[in-house]
Amino acid sequence: AGSGLNTLDLEGNKVSELPPWLPSALPQLRALLVANNDVALLPPELGFWASLQTVSLVGNPLKGLRQQLLAKGWSAVSTWLQSRLPDGAPRVVHVPTGAWPDEHDPGPRADRPSQAAARPSSGREATL
Repeated sequence: AGSGLNTLDLEGNKVSELPPWLPSALPQLRALLVANNDVALLPPELGFWASLQTVSLVGNPLKGLRQQLLAKGWSAVSTWLQSRLPDGAPRVVHVPTGAWPDEHDPGPRADRPSQAAARPSSGREATL
C-alpha cells in the first residue's frame, strides 16, 4: 500500500507523530511534507529512508533539533537522525499488522463490518 507514492502532503493537519515504520510503508516516497503540525520528535529510523529527498518540518515543536540544522536541509537532518539511532537497533522497522491498509484489502464496504470495528485495539494506534 502506498509503495508507488512520491509525495505525502500532511501539512497543517495536527499530526503529532511520525511512526518509525513509515519508510517501510512508503519505500519510494521522495517528499514528505509535514510543516505546521504538532510533531515534537523524529524517529531516528527516518534518517535511513533512502528514497526521501525533501522533508518540510517548519512550524513543528521539534525537540532536540536546532533550527540551524533544519536550515541545512534534509540531507543534514537525516545524517543527524542516523547518529541518534542506538547501537544495535534495527535501521528498518516493519509496518505493524493493521497499522497501514493492506494492498490486497479493498477496504470497508457497506455489506461487511469494518475491520477496525471487528478487530480489538492493540492500544498502540499509529497517529498520522
